[in-house]
Amino acid sequence: MQDYPSVTTNDQLLKDLPKSETKPPLITPNPLNLNADPVLRFLREIKCDSAIFPSPQSLPITISTTATVVDALKTMIDNQLLAVPVIDENTSEAISILSMFHLVSYIVDQTSEEGLLEIKSRSSQIWQLLYERMISTKDTIALQRLDKLLQKNMFEFEALDPVYTVYGFFPLQAAADLMVGTKAHRILVLDEKGHFANVISQARLLEILGSIMDGFPELSRPIIQLGLWEKAIKNVESIHENDMVFRAFKKMKEKKVSGLAVLNDQGVIVGSISTSDLKLIEFDMIFFNFLGYSVRDYLKLVSKPELLHERPIRFRPLREALSILPRPVVTCRLSDSMGYIMAVLLHYSIHRVYVVDDSNKPIGVISLHDVLSEIMETRTPTAAL
Repeated sequence: MQDYPSVTTNDQLLKDLPKSETKPPLITPNPLNLNADPVLRFLREIKCDSAIFPSPQSLPITISTTATVVDALKTMIDNQLLAVPVIDENTSEAISILSMFHLVSYIVDQTSEEGLLEIKSRSSQIWQLLYERMISTKDTIALQRLDKLLQKNMFEFEALDPVYTVYGFFPLQAAADLMVGTKAHRILVLDEKGHFANVISQARLLEILGSIMDGFPELSRPIIQLGLWEKAIKNVESIHENDMVFRAFKKMKEKKVSGLAVLNDQGVIVGSISTSDLKLIEFDMIFFNFLGYSVRDYLKLVSKPELLHERPIRFRPLREALSILPRPVVTCRLSDSMGYIMAVLLHYSIHRVYVVDDSNKPIGVISLHDVLSEIMETRTPTAAL
């Protein structure tokens, strides 16, 4: 397999920076009057069962332990969700979190590149046939294995995310501190009986805190002058744009990450691929037809999935369709402000933004968790413990 340009590591970056920048001045807020700080006051006064979560327009969505993989995938994509709580039907208790990452990982485990190519060669609609349970007993082992996968029960899934919970009467700060300390993407809210009632996600919490912090001086400072820069500079997991989508998701599973930077021959970032792309595609199993595509073509297709379902696109040659579907690359630099990073993450509904150097080569990545940690740790140092 061809070796592609490697990504600059943390140590390399620190070595290459001018001496004046290797230890940038760390700027933290002045000692706060805890009662005067709007963020802390909000976090301490608002309860976890507030109607602002998960959002004012939506209700919490769950799946039961008897749901199949198809049921779970359809529920998440229909509701534009990256994860859902799995609820025990008998006790009404939340027992785990099922995410898109788990579903993709399981499919990767059960599918080989050879099996994928075999399926792809048989019919472009084979995945739709699977969904409609139209596989005959004469089909190959590869197809039979995938059919069993799609009917697997949620209770049989292994290594689901642990459940982190708070009671509804807890102050919101309890959920925020728990997110920072455990790196959980979401916290489940329980009612007085201990049953699942709601969910608080990182993205929704950061969206609300961002509106409260509008105009705060710390948001206008470049990230290299904040503690956030040390969180940002880290090794970046990547995939080459000509590699197969299947290999990208396989690497995500192996590295236990939910996204990869996509690089060209020069090591320049040209996009990103993540498990969150699944929620952009209507549930007709069309996503799985792309596992054999190149990452570059896949990114063009998922950038505007609604066009895939228009008749003009369906009957055009694939290359012509790909040529009219641009995919923006969302990046930032160490000179950008934390306010800009927050705005980018929330505007594009993404979980990470890649930090690039002057050559547009990735040198780090900033996640929702990194930004939330920065906000909390400067106010409540114990949040990171």
